[in-house]
Amino acid sequence: MKNLNSIRKLIEEEIKPVIGCTEPASIAFAFSVARRNLKYGLSKDFSALVYLSKDVYRNASTVFVPGVRKIGIEFAVASGILTSYDKFNPFKENVKKLKDISELASKSNWLKIVKLNKRGIFVRAVLKTEKENVSVFIKDKHNYVKSITRNGKLIFKNTVKKLYHIRSLKEIFEIVNLKDKKLEETVKHFMLEQSKNIERKFKSGIMAVYRLIEERMLGSSKEIITITGSGNQGIFLFVPYYFLYKKYKDRILPALLFSILTQIYLAERKERISSLCGLANKSAPSLISGLAYFSGKDLEDIIKMMNLTEETLRGLKCEGAKRSCALKGYISLLTVKRILSEFKCYEKV
Repeated sequence: MKNLNSIRKLIEEEIKPVIGCTEPASIAFAFSVARRNLKYGLSKDFSALVYLSKDVYRNASTVFVPGVRKIGIEFAVASGILTSYDKFNPFKENVKKLKDISELASKSNWLKIVKLNKRGIFVRAVLKTEKENVSVFIKDKHNYVKSITRNGKLIFKNTVKKLYHIRSLKEIFEIVNLKDKKLEETVKHFMLEQSKNIERKFKSGIMAVYRLIEERMLGSSKEIITITGSGNQGIFLFVPYYFLYKKYKDRILPALLFSILTQIYLAERKERISSLCGLANKSAPSLISGLAYFSGKDLEDIIKMMNLTEETLRGLKCEGAKRSCALKGYISLLTVKRILSEFKCYEKV
């Protein structure tokens, strides 16, 4: 018997509500943690320093920060320093603090940004005052604080136990076949939360995905349900299933669970953020895996369809978190639709 409670905890840890792109959110979160760990508080004459991997730098320097709707890492840092929100949703208060954020971000010589020759998720935020300096280190996941130091002394080291590790697509097939209601209700909850962002005018999942991703890249303050650290991938997976849910109700939930577990599995095997488009190499194969399962395909065919999807979309590269991500989502969904048709299961979904 599978450890279903551990699997449910894994799902809940990998799916989070967040406003804005998760790379600048990770930077802002690091600085919010740094400020909370200043022993003597934030003085007037403070400075900030942030070290970023090339992947985090790329996305954070091209996307609009929510609320202020401006591009720039300095707006992410300012948002993190000024927020009072202590969880991984640092832009939640931005609309209320537009003036303060803009004033801090526009100051001269208060922030130094260093781009490192590293891949993946890597953020080191340093906040300096006259009396002290605090450094916060985030790695591997956008909200995973590995360590905190104050004046060079370690004051926190993350010792959280590792979450359940999915070993294979075969294991996912077996888990979904158990038809566990708690697991299905867990993913249903997140799907319905994501559906609150869907305007009534959208008659198809494809256009809803396109618009939601576009809005998000342009600085929307809508709270998006993310998966494996990506809001665009959360939109890509949950929105099409919501349209299917309206037709099939709970019968679609095992397929949704299959896609969610596959997304988590692929994120564990590949970089969560890289030079490749995550919609193409993780979310599109994950979406088609669940829809193929819903159509009655066996594991061999599911894997074939996933591989074909990824191979077809291999040319989609990540050029930063931009408005063009919406077009990549649109192309990826059309590819999924075409491959479903080729395998004679489109008519069922």
